[in-house]
Amino acid sequence: MDAFLKHFENTHYMGEVAESNTVSKASVTRTVAARSSTYAGTWIQESDGRWWYRHADGSYTTNDWEYINDNWYYCHETDGYWIDNTGTQLIREALKYQGVPYVWGGHNLSTGVDCSGFVMEVTRIVQGKELPHHSGSQYTGATKIPYADLQPGDLIFYRSSDSSSINHVAFYVGKIGAEKDKIIHAAKGKMMVYVGSDGGIMVGCGSHWR
Repeated sequence: MDAFLKHFENTHYMGEVAESNTVSKASVTRTVAARSSTYAGTWIQESDGRWWYRHADGSYTTNDWEYINDNWYYCHETDGYWIDNTGTQLIREALKYQGVPYVWGGHNLSTGVDCSGFVMEVTRIVQGKELPHHSGSQYTGATKIPYADLQPGDLIFYRSSDSSSINHVAFYVGKIGAEKDKIIHAAKGKMMVYVGSDGGIMVGCGSHWR
């Protein structure tokens, strides 16, 4: 986790914002942790309600994750605003468990999980929703989403080369630095929960939060 966090903290991306239309975040009613930022900077808000986080060096993050006030935040490239929706919260929670052992049939985030057990438990913590402990059933019950429309917190479902059935599921994370389309999953091949790029042959995408 330390190495992963360091990678996020050292990533800068430039964006544009009309500062004349911004107001101080402190003047807006919103619950924000009053703690110093891991990445020094200032929250600002557009007149249309969009949030930005301006770094001390004047740069902005776009379409990437950043660690601020002990929380992960994701910023969309299309319009530059920060979101704190259920999808982002799911990934925030999922990132806490990197390195947890892979255990077939497991659903304990301390001692071990398999792919669907990992998704099931993270979803339960964040949403209070009970998903089945089976990747195929999770796909059946999900809202189907085109790959191009994936957002952080959505799910990608896979099959192996020797099977036509869904046998793996992963959370879609999004962009990390220069690397796009990252996922976090309990991977049997790695024998742990980790952030990677591939989960097998993709079958489809879905969501249980939107």
